[in-house]
Amino acid sequence: MQGAILRHEPGLAAWPRTPGWTGAEEVPTPAAPTVPAPTPAPGPGRIFVGRTSETGVLDRMLDEVRSGATRWVVLTGPAGIGKTRLAEECDARTAAIGGNTVWARCLEDDGAPAWWPIRRILRELGADADTTLIPPTGVESDEARFAVYERVLGVVETAATQTPVLTVVLDDIQWADPTSLRCLLYLVGALHKRGVWFVCTLRDSETTPGVQRFVDAVLHGEGNRHIDVPALAEPEVAALAGHVSGAPLGADEARLLAERTGGNPLFVSEYARLPRDERLDGGIPMAVRSVLARRLAAVEPAVLQVLRVAAVVGDTIEMDILAGATRLDPDTLADYLDDAADERIIVADPGLRGYAFAHGLLRDEVLAAIPALRRQRMHARVAEVLADSSDPDRAGRRARHLMAALPLVDARVVLDACVTAAREATERWNSEEAARWWDDAVRAFDLLPAAERSPGDRDDLLVARVEALARAGRGQTVLDVVDAGLLDAVRDGRTSTAGRLAAALLRAAGAWPWVSYGKDPGPVLDRLAALEPFVAADRAAHARVLAALAVGSCYHPDSSVPDGMSRTALEIARGLADPDVVADALLGRILLYSGVATHSRESARLTDELLALPHQQARFDEVIAHAVASMTLMNLGDVDAATSHVRLGIAGCDLLRLPVLRVQLRWMEATLAAWHGDFAETRRHYDTATQFHLQTELYTAGSSDLATNTLEWEYGTLADADPGTVEPDSWSIAIAGARRDTATVIRDIEQWAAKGAPFTWTTLGHRTLIARVVADLALVDYAEMFLELLDPFTDRIATVGQVGVIGSVAEVCARLQALLGRTDAAAALLDRAEDLATRTSSPPTLLRCRLLRAQLRPDSPERSREIAAIADEAARTGMLGLAAYARSIPT
Repeated sequence: MQGAILRHEPGLAAWPRTPGWTGAEEVPTPAAPTVPAPTPAPGPGRIFVGRTSETGVLDRMLDEVRSGATRWVVLTGPAGIGKTRLAEECDARTAAIGGNTVWARCLEDDGAPAWWPIRRILRELGADADTTLIPPTGVESDEARFAVYERVLGVVETAATQTPVLTVVLDDIQWADPTSLRCLLYLVGALHKRGVWFVCTLRDSETTPGVQRFVDAVLHGEGNRHIDVPALAEPEVAALAGHVSGAPLGADEARLLAERTGGNPLFVSEYARLPRDERLDGGIPMAVRSVLARRLAAVEPAVLQVLRVAAVVGDTIEMDILAGATRLDPDTLADYLDDAADERIIVADPGLRGYAFAHGLLRDEVLAAIPALRRQRMHARVAEVLADSSDPDRAGRRARHLMAALPLVDARVVLDACVTAAREATERWNSEEAARWWDDAVRAFDLLPAAERSPGDRDDLLVARVEALARAGRGQTVLDVVDAGLLDAVRDGRTSTAGRLAAALLRAAGAWPWVSYGKDPGPVLDRLAALEPFVAADRAAHARVLAALAVGSCYHPDSSVPDGMSRTALEIARGLADPDVVADALLGRILLYSGVATHSRESARLTDELLALPHQQARFDEVIAHAVASMTLMNLGDVDAATSHVRLGIAGCDLLRLPVLRVQLRWMEATLAAWHGDFAETRRHYDTATQFHLQTELYTAGSSDLATNTLEWEYGTLADADPGTVEPDSWSIAIAGARRDTATVIRDIEQWAAKGAPFTWTTLGHRTLIARVVADLALVDYAEMFLELLDPFTDRIATVGQVGVIGSVAEVCARLQALLGRTDAAAALLDRAEDLATRTSSPPTLLRCRLLRAQLRPDSPERSREIAAIADEAARTGMLGLAAYARSIPT
């Protein structure tokens, strides 16, 4: 019925139907309304009112798609405003030019299987959805999802070549599961120059952060549009109401109806079906519910019972599940469904080649009429049927129905189902879904008999949820969950829970400090600080809380504060001789100084100790240790060892399904490639890592900006870059230097030097970067200052954590010494830099050293030819910044 209303079908004018009506009779078309209104020429059985401006935009977009462009349009508005009806017009216009349209309807259910709308699209396009969406074997963990995305992209691109226009309608995208949203986000950026457009409907009152990111990405694309579907104007309300009611409306009634319905087509249609006296009285929500209830009351009780079970099953109607849940034979069930279809309560679903409820509000009304206990029994019955189903998503669906059946069903059964669903989701790389099931498992656990509720078992479930969220890159969500868990632990007096959550928090950001991810780590940091007295008597919990607190305080202006916390945590842990607590304290100190050059040698020693320590989290911690060691050993100049740790870390990531750590190692792969001069490989790794970050809450870490700027520096295109969000002062100086803006550089260096800051993972790289600017612009007054800052590190490679390399510290110091006229000191440092570059195979460093050696020679034609040759070689390798600098040297 609701579908008919939204399509404004004239058949509605013939209600109420006689009992034997089958839909075969001809329905008279109502007379035209007396209020002036637009009178479009409807097709058979259809009317489309208003929307002139919106259809004009859509027509122009369709013309662009016919010309080979790819477009996305998002239709937003409240329920019933006509978003789906407008999408149907896109479908009709596509069909009119010989194109093809496929529909995918997102499910409102919280437990909707991952990939649901994508699966519908693939099937409609003739692809095997199961084969397409299974992550490939032998693919690295952070690339697995992109391999699937590429398959989906290929299916869409192939389908687009087989029709003049391909239209993909994504209905109710506000309910799309996170996995599908990420895939769609990828398609927005990857799909180009194909005759395809995506028409997405979005209920604006239910927009989640993930959906908003998707919409933002759409609107950044060329030619894409966001259309806020407006309410109908008064003349349009009169036209629609007159059509539905079969009688013209007077001007006063049309005005009153427009006011009461707000121009919402669904409400207008429902109001128009009421007797005229009722239309002039009462509020719209009650009126709509009254009409819906009246429609349901008109069907046979047996049909209504089937509809109730169908509503419990979900938005779509699956004959096998419904037959099992109702215990009806297929023929009887088909007859009942046909009766419901005659009443327009369910309609044909083009995406499923079956039935679905005509509108979400209608299903809601069916559900609202089911008593709570009866609904729980229905959910339990559906779960029973799903246990023997061949549906690949049965574990998750069964768990959802069992959760809805609580407390009618045994909490032990529900707990086992949720754990199974969580583990299966993890195997499918759906970490968000796994986190949701672990959360439900905690809820089911809390309903177990008191004698069966072990605090340790509950902590296992809670920590599993935190780990799943961390794997999904939900940094801020991890912080929020841990904060709530810590608060509960304090209220319940469970110090061990606080300790375990602190240990889980340590591992939440992989090889980086946990404060790196998320928008606001402050509340969790404050909570940990307040917890210390609470856990002081529990030495294991105390060590873990101190370790997490130290890592969270890694940016403290007084570096002795986190250092002291970390030392105390390690001292307590060693005193306990508990390998799990020792591992947590070791990991805390390793992460506190992850990528920090002043502690590289200590980190290398502690990492070796952690790798040799048997403990419960050893497999996971090994991967973290390899990732941190890659940074540490790269900084210490042992590039071969760093490369080995990267490879071992990647193997662990793929085995344990750790995409966040894998993307951190990908940054490191890019850094190693840049050191070796393979800038194309560097760019490839950066692009993959950036894609992953943008699809999660990791984008707040600013890693992509840092990585991009280090590469732009090598390319010589830093002048047009943005300083980013991580220590932008350093990059602002470098950008000003690239623009040869000496006055700005001097001013900013003075401000930078006056600020002071603790030594962190970016410090050595950024000091080296600014020292290069000093050398490039021959700022003699600052050379001594930077020599003093860099002198302890002349045996090192200056990196910015895992996300960029700024080169040999010795080579930069050699340039500063040369600037001060100390040629012997410069030559000695060059020897050191060349030895490092030769031993570790770094053509870019060798080329820079070669240029400085040429500069130190007396003027001669040979010197000029050498500098010119170096400039040419730099240009060929992509080091355009070095090439430009070489060509600027007076010869």
